[in-house]
Amino acid sequence: MKRKTSIAMILLLTLSLVIPAAAANFSDVSPNDWHYEAVHFAVSSGLFSGTTDTTFSPNAPTTRGMFVTVLGRLADVPDYFGRTQTTPFNDVTQADFFFPYTVWANENGFVTGVGGNSFAPNLEITREQIAAILFRFANYNGYNVLYSDENFATFSDAQSVSEHAIIPLKWATTHGIISGDGGNLRPQNTATRAQVAQMFFNFTNMQMQEIVEENDPSMPN
Repeated sequence: MKRKTSIAMILLLTLSLVIPAAAANFSDVSPNDWHYEAVHFAVSSGLFSGTTDTTFSPNAPTTRGMFVTVLGRLADVPDYFGRTQTTPFNDVTQADFFFPYTVWANENGFVTGVGGNSFAPNLEITREQIAAILFRFANYNGYNVLYSDENFATFSDAQSVSEHAIIPLKWATTHGIISGDGGNLRPQNTATRAQVAQMFFNFTNMQMQEIVEENDPSMPN
């Protein structure tokens, strides 16, 4: 419960410090884009930064190193975390921007690498990998990890989901964190920066709704 409360406070502060001009600063993000609000949130809250001062590169792929960095920022992990430790991965070094977040994510069981003592930080992350990591993160922090098969079963490619990601994707589709793409989950497809920003935006909204319900005396227990 303590971890959950801590994350909740971070989320509340995050949403209260939104800078209105954040997304508008990027020439490649328009108010008409489906991801505009999510990019606005992700940049304003410090989860993402632009690829340059004037571009966000919404269609660029997200790497595994980038993803654990965003997750670590959401959890308010300091950039000096693990600096006195060695990483369990042979392809992650102290010089890497994602080093502290990779060490943190591994210590807490959110990521385990891809085998052979490798994390593959520069490999593009897939949609089902994101669901699995977010599911572990939510479970660790005491958030709602209940799920149903209902939404998941509506996707025509649900049978192509890797076995380890079935429950995480059932959870993610139950709570609207991942909503699919044209009637498909596309689990092995890589996720763009815009898609990841949207997933974090949806995930945060789910958490905030849970916090509101827990603190609303009119809600049934």
